[in-house]
Amino acid sequence: MRQVFLVIALLVLCTLITVGQPRFLTAYNLLNVLEQAAVIGIVSAGVVMLMIGGGFDLSVGSGVVLGAYIVAMAFKHELPTPLAIFLALLGGAALGVVNGVGIAHLGIPSLIMTLGTLYAVRGGVLYLSGGETIGYRFPDAFTFIGKGDLAELPMPVIIVAVVYIIFFVITKKTRFGLYTVAVGTDSDTAWRAGISAKQHLTTLYIISGTLAALAGIVLTARIDAATVRFGDGYELQCIAAVVIGGTSLFGGRGTLPGTVLGVLFLAIVHNGINLLGVSPFLATFAIGALLLFSATIDIAATLTRRT
Repeated sequence: MRQVFLVIALLVLCTLITVGQPRFLTAYNLLNVLEQAAVIGIVSAGVVMLMIGGGFDLSVGSGVVLGAYIVAMAFKHELPTPLAIFLALLGGAALGVVNGVGIAHLGIPSLIMTLGTLYAVRGGVLYLSGGETIGYRFPDAFTFIGKGDLAELPMPVIIVAVVYIIFFVITKKTRFGLYTVAVGTDSDTAWRAGISAKQHLTTLYIISGTLAALAGIVLTARIDAATVRFGDGYELQCIAAVVIGGTSLFGGRGTLPGTVLGVLFLAIVHNGINLLGVSPFLATFAIGALLLFSATIDIAATLTRRT
């Protein structure tokens, strides 16, 4: 039901923006909206999987900048494209391992653990890079990931679509998807049913970190540079998109299609405000208000089910 209301809200929002600025509905602008939403969408795919499994990750923005920094440095040292991408993804996965072990196995609260890795990773990148943008003449095969297109669809849009299709199949058709819901609903019951809840949650953190690094790779390929500002605020934007899309803050419930709608909603809000010439601070206010509204609905629905 939440997704139906979100679709209606999207249609109303698009109508209002079009009335104020007819350029909104041009093919060029709509493709631009999709391309801008792609990077946040990639990160959000990992966030929604993690939140369904009962996890919470504030370090995804640092995962983005970590992936970007590693791939840029790899090219600076003239490593081949496949190896550069692999090392960046490995860096994101390593971040996920640290978060997963700390939270699932050592019992550190997810808020504290991921807030710590957020600052530690970003601070490390700032130190190693000297705070400077890493610009390099990246190979054409790499920049195609961020700037190329297939059948007039930008590659970032194709990449995010592939990511969501893969994880949609995983959640609906595999044991891993069932285990994710079980662990997020009640980890103790899942453990008694023979599911290794700690290991499963760690795997979800690895997925989240890896997808954050993938987003950093795509962003670097698109911008043709890696900056220490990559990923700033992404954690809150992704959580907002996921919660607005209907994922529960308490775990066990959430959908990838709902997350897609949430990501698109945020992207359209940003795009519409830019086209209408309204203060960009209004977008921040709107996202915060929507997050609070969605969280309130989720809490009310959870309390209703428990009574």
